[in-house]
Amino acid sequence: MLAVISFALMQVTSSSPPPVIKDPPPEMLMAGYDQCLGREVTRLLAEQITPEQVFNQGQAQCGFWLDAYVTKLASQNAAPGIDYEREKARFVAKVRDRNINYVRAKRGTLEAASAAPDSPANGSAAPNPTDWENLSPNLTNAMQSAKRSEGLLKSGEIEAAIAEFRSAALQGTPISDGRVAFVHSIHARMIASELIWQHRARDAEPLLDALAAIMPSDAKKFWEAILQTNDLRLYIAAESNDVKKALELLGERRAISKQPSCPDQPYFPQVIAPLHHDVRIAAILGEMGCQDAVLEQLDDLASKPMGASSFERGLPPRQKR
Repeated sequence: MLAVISFALMQVTSSSPPPVIKDPPPEMLMAGYDQCLGREVTRLLAEQITPEQVFNQGQAQCGFWLDAYVTKLASQNAAPGIDYEREKARFVAKVRDRNINYVRAKRGTLEAASAAPDSPANGSAAPNPTDWENLSPNLTNAMQSAKRSEGLLKSGEIEAAIAEFRSAALQGTPISDGRVAFVHSIHARMIASELIWQHRARDAEPLLDALAAIMPSDAKKFWEAILQTNDLRLYIAAESNDVKKALELLGERRAISKQPSCPDQPYFPQVIAPLHHDVRIAAILGEMGCQDAVLEQLDDLASKPMGASSFERGLPPRQKR
């Protein structure tokens, strides 16, 4: 079904080879869409085109990821009775509105952001796309391990999925391949999200912390993977009212981004909502570009599932404190 789709999370062309895994986890297909669209929107920010054209061009480049995701869900009959094409259209409409608003907001700070040569805003910090066609054994193993964990999670064997992740990713050796880091971060996100929904955030925390410890803070190669794990770690820190750790993680996020990055899809800044009234947290959020209008709505935004769509439930909502 998906044999024509290369497992190239950063860049795929019509000449790409068949995938290493014929049936990649749906989370990876959605992540491919998210990352591809985010990269394209960022790349087009400075072009002399309208926000609507920015999204349309990005969607034209990346929409096949979403098509593959929907096709897979439909083949699995993941939600009986759903009109997947209609739900996809609704989802794209929401993504379109969000990205258009994002482009308008970002263009207001583009001049300041351009002073940071390594920031994602000017495209120089995108993970090196070289090249998903020459797959190393480590990358192949990472993909296959994530696929095994997906099957274990579907069958309710979360402890086995955790063991699989530990065996694949947490061997103590620093990660040197940005592609492997990205796949491991998706693997971690699958498991950590499920643990969080099961009210086991404390079990997810050491997995994310251990992965972060072996993922170099090289913004040019690793920033997308690092931010994915960073936001989940922020969610857990805020849930446990750990202001000290939240401040450390916000500092890491700011250092990685090197530019105003608020809001940033799909979870930030909602993940920090329980702590945003703390003056120290509020100050650093302001430095990261979170405007007062965003902060004023943060509790309401966080009271809904974060990153949720017609296809994914995202992270659990927070009650106002």
